[in-house]
Amino acid sequence: FLFCRPKIQVTLLFLTSMKGGILKKLEQIVQAAGYQLRYERGKFSSGSCILQDQRIILVNIFFNPEDRASILIELIIETGIEPA
Repeated sequence: FLFCRPKIQVTLLFLTSMKGGILKKLEQIVQAAGYQLRYERGKFSSGSCILQDQRIILVNIFFNPEDRASILIELIIETGIEPA
């Protein structure tokens, strides 16, 4: 979190301190930014890509909710998504 822009850092710290609903809020942030969020099966980590002008974030369906939230936080930072 140290390298995030201040608004993102404060928002993500708030989200990680919430009890429950963290994953849903992160999913809403990603989708509001125009990314298609997909949970898929497979032997892969997770990541984001742009495929034929579609912004997609792919998360392994076998990850537990805490890992899913952690991955979404990392991808929000990497892609520069600004929480509303």
